[in-house]
Amino acid sequence: MFVIDRYNPLVENARMEDVFDDFFDSTFPDSFPVRSKKFKGVWTPFIDFAEKKNYFFLKAKLPGMKKKNIHISINDGILSLSGEIKRENEEKKADYYRSERFFGKFERSIRLPSEVKSDKVKSTMRNGILTVRLPKKKSSRRRGVKAKAA
Repeated sequence: MFVIDRYNPLVENARMEDVFDDFFDSTFPDSFPVRSKKFKGVWTPFIDFAEKKNYFFLKAKLPGMKKKNIHISINDGILSLSGEIKRENEEKKADYYRSERFFGKFERSIRLPSEVKSDKVKSTMRNGILTVRLPKKKSSRRRGVKAKAA
């Protein structure tokens, strides 16, 4: 006995979307923020994190975001960065109408290598780049030890 399935073009379209997603993810792995197929509207911004002598330095690429929509917290040695973006663009002309919407939430957490002065943390937002400077506590700064010849 044969079972006949009704053809559904939307199923094929979804499969083709997965093929293109896999192609771009494998060909250009660092070009696009990580996307989740299960959770639409969730994205992960790219960040740079560096350690300097007296402080840690974080840069996050958050295009289109406003500083008031970004939340930074430090709890138990973990720096958490979260936010939400909602943007709508509508354009009406005599011969066309265009409406675009973009929305998404993100959250990133980083375990700090050592303690920081949380009351002295400074952040700035310029041209879609969030910069966070986290001063280290004196007790957590690394010190070099010179070896003496025997």
